[in-house]
Amino acid sequence: MGVNRKINHVLLAMTVISLFFFGATLLLTLNVYKKYKADNPVTTLPSSGDCLAEGLVAHWKFDDVIGKNTPDNTGLNNNGEFRFWFHELTRFVFGAPGVVEGVDRKGLEFRGRQWVSGGNNRCFNVEKFTIAVWVWQQDDNVKNRVIVPTIMAKSSWPYDGWWLCSTTEGIGGETKSREIDLGIAWGSGFTHVKSGYQLPLREWHHVAVSMDNTRNEVQFYIDGKPYGDMQSGVQSWLVNWNHDLFIGEYDGSGRWPWHGKLDDVRFYNRILSREDVYAIYTKVHRRFLPPE
Repeated sequence: MGVNRKINHVLLAMTVISLFFFGATLLLTLNVYKKYKADNPVTTLPSSGDCLAEGLVAHWKFDDVIGKNTPDNTGLNNNGEFRFWFHELTRFVFGAPGVVEGVDRKGLEFRGRQWVSGGNNRCFNVEKFTIAVWVWQQDDNVKNRVIVPTIMAKSSWPYDGWWLCSTTEGIGGETKSREIDLGIAWGSGFTHVKSGYQLPLREWHHVAVSMDNTRNEVQFYIDGKPYGDMQSGVQSWLVNWNHDLFIGEYDGSGRWPWHGKLDDVRFYNRILSREDVYAIYTKVHRRFLPPE
């Protein structure tokens, strides 16, 4: 009887300890969520800037960072603002992205849970667009358990919108690391449109993608040239009207961040031709061209 009583006491103590840690974890999660909601409110259109009818509506070169802001080099005032995640329990602040040597003068380095907000402008809430960016990935993110290291996104959880990212092997059913793809969501579900291109580690490469939701088409470009055929029959997705355009993060929660560098980020609210994309690639830095 005495042994059974001791076992029962041990089991009771373990149960109490487990409940305590569960409650503490739940409280921490709620506090972090409240902090996230406070720092990342749903924005109201338009938040800033003007919008061309068609063309380059935002261009962040990262050459002239002023405090927490990086100017929009189109002159349309779609300026980027540095954001970062805050750990409620430890009071640790991850800090803003670092200014480093880029492809063309300066770029930004993202070390996780840091991003740039481009605002929630009507320029970005379109169903036809092309995005172009120079990317440099630090690692595979397996140790960080990042499902989709995100380069650029106009989305939120759960669902609606799109996100340009790379994959992580062994997480979310992925079989390959660093495959460039485009996530899309439509309210009740999501999918990924895969490019088939595996991004090398710690090398600069130019990535562009055109998305036409009216024709259900996606075209990837790597280093100025089309990568694979035009993908047709792509699932229709929903424009995310309520959240900012993010660079280096998925939705401002800090859970799917980019680990590496980015430079010369462009957003066009139209579909570019292959000649247009190649011109962007060659214009930024000719030392990345293969020898003739």
